[in-house]
Amino acid sequence: MGWDPEKVYGKNPFEGLDLPDEFETAPETVPPIPEIVGLKFQIVDSIHYEYSKHSDYRARVFKARANWDNFEGTVVMKLFHSDEPAEDCSLDRSLDLFERESNAYARLLHHGICSKGVVPHCHGSYRFPPTWKSDLRFTSDPHFPLASFINDIEPPVALVLEYLPGVRPLSPWNITPELAEEIMAALKRIHEAYVLHSDLYPRNILIKKDGSPCWIDFDAAQIPPDPEVTPAWLNEELADAWSLLYEELLPDRARVIRGEKPRHQDCLAPVLPHMLEDNDSALASNNPLEVPNLVFDNEGFVSSNSSQITDPPSFYQDTGIEDSVSTAGEKSIILENLDSEVLGINM
Repeated sequence: MGWDPEKVYGKNPFEGLDLPDEFETAPETVPPIPEIVGLKFQIVDSIHYEYSKHSDYRARVFKARANWDNFEGTVVMKLFHSDEPAEDCSLDRSLDLFERESNAYARLLHHGICSKGVVPHCHGSYRFPPTWKSDLRFTSDPHFPLASFINDIEPPVALVLEYLPGVRPLSPWNITPELAEEIMAALKRIHEAYVLHSDLYPRNILIKKDGSPCWIDFDAAQIPPDPEVTPAWLNEELADAWSLLYEELLPDRARVIRGEKPRHQDCLAPVLPHMLEDNDSALASNNPLEVPNLVFDNEGFVSSNSSQITDPPSFYQDTGIEDSVSTAGEKSIILENLDSEVLGINM
């Protein structure tokens, strides 16, 4: 018989609160994020945290080495399409996703939330020049890092974000009640900037090397003057986050200790991003994937005799491959001195 989380953690403290539908003082307008000029970068790996069949259309995320002005180091580049989607496409425009995320980071930067470590630092945005794909060596090879952008009419636009080494997504394998408290505190910090995250999934909460949480992926975020950004809606998001942590993930931690399958399907994404679908039958595989203390097979999820919880492999981790073909077969690409329209490729 399963245990009742309400008996362990009490009732959701954010439910049933009567909060106003508007702020006493209207949130101020903030300046946009910086636009990076003269960026030079080298893509060294792809970060596979998107596993939707529409991922290539929505955005691509890369680890890159970059330099501009006085910065030189490793960054995350999240690239968005600037083209309009096909007429029969029901997805949001990729450019709208960029605008949502960049506007959210503008508020997070302005209110000092990035400097608190609860979200990545945003260095700024970068717009590729119109001639970015003029080099004849640039092909639409499906293993090429920017292949999903090669047929676009408009050049892509990117967010340049802080790279966090060794992070893992939140999961039943690493959540604790103490960590859940930190995650809630981090979300409250985000709300101080009047940002409604609007995409509460474990994959969007990373656990850093020091054990602290970091919220990512703000392309669904809402900010003022959106009518849904109100004290009532911010509280509603806190209630949803509390439910995710205390009513779903912490009970799932107990389930995986017992050798059972977690009920929150998104928790399986770090282990089997290519298998995750809308139903459990997608977990079946001719080649079972073994992870410490856990085995996925044709019957779903079973456990070894060990009761110790061990994190499954994280697809956020470095592959250890630099300047060469990554585990996904993606080639390294160098874009240099884009202002002078020069494109070089390591083949």
